[in-house]
Amino acid sequence: MQEIAIVIIDKIENYRQYSSINEKLLEAFVYLNTIDFKAVQPGKYEIMNDEIFAIVSAYETKNKEEDLWEAHKKYIDIQYIVKGIERIGYCNLDRFKVTQEYDHNLDVVLGQAEGDLIVLHEGDFMILFPQDAHKPGNSDNRKSKVKKVVVKVRI
Repeated sequence: MQEIAIVIIDKIENYRQYSSINEKLLEAFVYLNTIDFKAVQPGKYEIMNDEIFAIVSAYETKNKEEDLWEAHKKYIDIQYIVKGIERIGYCNLDRFKVTQEYDHNLDVVLGQAEGDLIVLHEGDFMILFPQDAHKPGNSDNRKSKVKKVVVKVRI
């Protein structure tokens, strides 16, 4: 039997609908809705020790052929687009082939996969669980300057 995956993608103002999944997710969403990230410099920001933290980054999207797919074991990702448009590759782990073994310190395993590219616009977020392989930072036909916050929530 094939596992059915549910991917959560929505506008940030609708976060309350998903906050009951996990108390830490509620804390992460409150943080995302409290800070003006357009004024925040890229970097790592502690929210609740290593239980919840945010990584703010600014970059230009790449062609989908560049970079590897990734997955995590210890953290849920909330990927929130502050500015720009990004396509995030998604597939369930059953379609993910590991090419670089799991790094316990970075909580990441890298590999190859075939999946769907999901378009996120300014104000959109996507929740990625450990069963969700993903490939962030992709462009469509033209590159986009993106500012994004990834909040990591320990499971």
